[in-house]
Amino acid sequence: MDSMILIDGDSTVSAELELFLANPPFRLADKTLKARGKISLKTTQPVEKYELVKSNQSITYFQNFRDSLICWYLPGQNTLDSIYMELNVNDITDTIILKTRNSTPALANPKITGSNLMKGMLYPEDTLKISWSQPITHINHEGILILENVKTSTDKTAQDSFAIDTSLSFTFMKDSFLKHQIWLRGSFNSDKKYKIRFLPGAISSDYGSNDSLYLDFQLEKSENFGTIACHFEKLDSTSQYIVHLTQQNNVVSKKVIRDTSSQTIQFRQLLPGTYKLEVILDHNRNGRWDPGDYFRKLQPEKKMDIALEELRKNWDIETTIKWDKE
Repeated sequence: MDSMILIDGDSTVSAELELFLANPPFRLADKTLKARGKISLKTTQPVEKYELVKSNQSITYFQNFRDSLICWYLPGQNTLDSIYMELNVNDITDTIILKTRNSTPALANPKITGSNLMKGMLYPEDTLKISWSQPITHINHEGILILENVKTSTDKTAQDSFAIDTSLSFTFMKDSFLKHQIWLRGSFNSDKKYKIRFLPGAISSDYGSNDSLYLDFQLEKSENFGTIACHFEKLDSTSQYIVHLTQQNNVVSKKVIRDTSSQTIQFRQLLPGTYKLEVILDHNRNGRWDPGDYFRKLQPEKKMDIALEELRKNWDIETTIKWDKE
């Protein structure tokens, strides 16, 4: 607030007040060493950038989870009494010291923690991205099998039978930036169901190799998707806007509009359902919505929420958004 309103006893004044909860100052909130080779750091705000200044361990990889940072180091080096690390996060340098103990457990073997599948379905022409619990150092391609279902009965209630198709062309590769992720590319058929079998030792990290694992997926048909086209008008050509497409309060897709008064954005390959748009005037261009700050006399960044009509299979929806937040 940068002004004061005085009201005498005989006056009636209508005033609109906006309340907000400011972000806490950035700091390191917690640090833990729950397993040898993995340090977990919690922060009070999202991690935007980080840099290792120095350490008495060989740090191999940083994994950013918005308001936390995972530091991976070579497990054979924690024979010291403590782990020392000087880290610069969001332009703030902090010294981290963690005591090591013989009782600290070793990390479990790498396992699958997620993928970009939507309810087991892969988007057409998309790459299957599989996330693992640890940074991956080696892929044994001979230890990975892809099986496809073989129809042995016309009974729809019968269980699928899977077999190896030797004519199927596919390849696995490590993500060059996200070291905990591997990619699968291949020519798959939308009429088939597939099962990936990772034999023991197919995926290796600095901490071990996988046990026998399976992952099921199917290629979704392109006609089962829809498209939402958004035409933005009356934007400030000197500003940046963040556009979130959301479903049930989850961000499905994020787009950025920079330095233009109008632009059209298309969200493709969307499953049927009800979606909403959230548009943020990103004053400081940090890629997210920021609340106000009373002491710095900053108001919350302006945003709009737009409800959209229900999207159906093989449908296109068009909407026009005029930015009128003055």
